[in-house]
Amino acid sequence: MRLIYADSGLLSNTGHHAPVCRTILRELHARGVQTVLLAGATIDSDLREELAAFPLFRISSYHFTTGDPLCGWFDGFLRGTQQTAEDYSRLSDTTRDDILYVTGVQPAHLAGLIEWLGKLPPERMPAVVVDLIFPPGMDPKPGSNNEVWESRDPREDGRAVFYRHIGLRLKEMNLTRLRFVTEYPDLPKIYGILLLRDIAYTPALPLALPANLRRRAGVRPMTVGIVGHQRPDKGYAFMPEVFGAPLKARDDIRILVHNSGPMKFRLPETDRALADLAARDPRLALRDEALSPDQYEAVLASIDLMLCPYDPKIYRTALSGVVMECLIRAIPVVVPGGTVNADQFRIFGPSGVAFERFDAASITAAALKALDHFDDHAAAAVTTAHTWARDRDPGKFVDEILRLGA
Repeated sequence: MRLIYADSGLLSNTGHHAPVCRTILRELHARGVQTVLLAGATIDSDLREELAAFPLFRISSYHFTTGDPLCGWFDGFLRGTQQTAEDYSRLSDTTRDDILYVTGVQPAHLAGLIEWLGKLPPERMPAVVVDLIFPPGMDPKPGSNNEVWESRDPREDGRAVFYRHIGLRLKEMNLTRLRFVTEYPDLPKIYGILLLRDIAYTPALPLALPANLRRRAGVRPMTVGIVGHQRPDKGYAFMPEVFGAPLKARDDIRILVHNSGPMKFRLPETDRALADLAARDPRLALRDEALSPDQYEAVLASIDLMLCPYDPKIYRTALSGVVMECLIRAIPVVVPGGTVNADQFRIFGPSGVAFERFDAASITAAALKALDHFDDHAAAAVTTAHTWARDRDPGKFVDEILRLGA
C-alpha cells in the first residue's frame, strides 16, 4: 500500500502547507508506509529536494480567477478544472492498493480530480480521501444561531456555487472509493449540503507538540507578535494603531511584526506607518521576509502573546494555522470572537482573549486585556498544549486518513 499525498498549495516554506506535510510524512514513515508526494509545479527547488516532491499541479490552492472583470471567477474554475484533470492524468501507475490523500483543495481541484477519476479503469482506481481545509463560500445568516447559511455573491466568492455543481455531478457518478473529511466542526454539515455527500469530521490535526514546550508565565518583557502572510482580512491595516496603544501604555513589552507576503500583495501605507513607528520606538521590530523552517520556529518561540486580528466573517469556520501553532506551543492568543478560533477557549481553557468587533479599537482592547492578565493566560496555555497533544495529535489524524482510505 502507498499513500500518495497531493497538495497543490505546497510551493514554499511560506504558510502552513510545508509544516503540515512534514508532520504527516514523518508519521507515515514511522509506520513504514510508502509515500509519494505531489506538489505545485513551481515548488521551490530546495523544498522539492528536501521532501522528494514531484512538481505536478499548475493551478495553486490560491488561484481563483483569470482576471476578467465579468467572468474571471467562472473562467478560472473552468480552466483550473481542465488543467487539474490533465495534471492528474500524468499519474500512470496508480492501483487499487493506493490511498490518494488530497489537501489544499478548492473547487477547480476537486472538479479536476473527479473528472480524472471518472475515466480511470477499476484496476487503477485508488481510494481517495479529500481533506476540506478551506471555507466553502457560505456564511451563517445573522440571527439564525448558525442554523441557516447563505451563499456569498459568486462574483466575489464562487466556491459554494461550484461545490454544489460538483455535488450534482457526483450524484451521477459511481465513485464509491471517494471520501471527504474536514477538521472544522461546522463544515461537515455545510459541505455535506453542497456536495450531497457525507463528510467525515476529525478533531485531530497534523501538528505536533514541540520537543521543548516554553512556559511563558512570569516572563518580562513580554513580546507581542503577529506572523505570516499579512493581508487586509488578517487585520494588518489596523496594526499601526493597535501596536501604538500598548507601546504608550506599558514599558514591559516588545513587539515583533513578521510579514512573509510577496511584495505585490503588501499594503504600502500600513508598511510605512509601521516603519515610522519602529523608527520612533526601538521596541518594535519588523521582519519582512519569508523564513526557513528553523527561523520560523525561532520566531514563534520568541513570541509570548500572538495577535490573530482576523476578520471574523472570513474566519468564522476557518481555524487559523497560526492559532493552531500557538495552541500547541503554549502561546496565548488574541482571536476574533464568534469564530471557531475563539471556540478553542471553550474547548481547552482561557489561553487568550477574543475581540468583539473587527476594528482597531476592539483589537487593541483585547490585546491590552490579554497583557493585563498575561500570566493567567500563559499558565492556561500550557494546559491547552498538553490537552491538545493528548486528544488531537498527528497520529490520530493519520489514523483517520488511513481508516477512511481502507
